Amino acid sequence: MVEMRKRTPCICGKEAEHRIGTTEQFVFESKIVVNNVPHFFCDFCKRVSFDGDTRLVSILSNAYKQGLTEVDYEKGGEISMITFKIDVSDEVKKEIERAVEGKVDEIVDGEEFTVIVDEKAVLGISTGDLVEIERVIEKVL
Repeated sequence: MVEMRKRTPCICGKEAEHRIGTTEQFVFESKIVVNNVPHFFCDFCKRVSFDGDTRLVSILSNAYKQGLTEVDYEKGGEISMITFKIDVSDEVKKEIERAVEGKVDEIVDGEEFTVIVDEKAVLGISTGDLVEIERVIEKVL
């Protein structure tokens, strides 16, 4: 495993420090939010830069092709890369992620699926290495 540098020279002449955070990128006219991205940030000039081996371009490309507006960098290479086409709180996202990850072996690629999370039905679809949450039905009888 290659150890990540903690600092790198910035183009302003100062040093940028390694961080994990969220970035907003545009692919054509589509804004895509990518969470948990490793990057370098310069406190002096506020510039953000990425290491050459960062998979950001392929993750953005996949997200754009799927019509997604938010993805998680850390889960980019796994079947359980869970993205949301709907607006839900971070707490609900975490609950949904746990439920889906618990059922990931039962989810068939290319087919819609449903999981129950705290009396809510969560509907989604698996496509390749992405699991896309499309809808949450608040009350299940």
